[in-house]
Amino acid sequence: MVDDPKYKYGKNHGYRQGGKNVNKNPIRCVRVPLPESFEEDMKKIKKEREKLIEEISDKCMTASDFARIYQDNKLNTKKKENYKE
Repeated sequence: MVDDPKYKYGKNHGYRQGGKNVNKNPIRCVRVPLPESFEEDMKKIKKEREKLIEEISDKCMTASDFARIYQDNKLNTKKKENYKE
C-alpha cells in the first residue's frame, strides 16, 4: 500500500488518485470482424436447436398428459374393484 495520503484504496480495489483511476494499461474495447458464414451458421444452429427441442418434447410428458393418464388409471382401478364385487 502506498503511504502517500493522496492515494486511496477505492471500491474497485484499485488505487485511485483524486477520484481518477490510476491505470497504466487501461482495458480497451476490441472488435473482431465476424466471419462471412456467421448468418448461415446461426441459421443452422437455430434449425438444429428447434429439431432437438421437438425431439425432446416428443419424449416428454406434459402435466395435462400426466393428469389424463392418472385419471384413466384411477377409473380403471375403480372399474376393477367394482367388477370383483
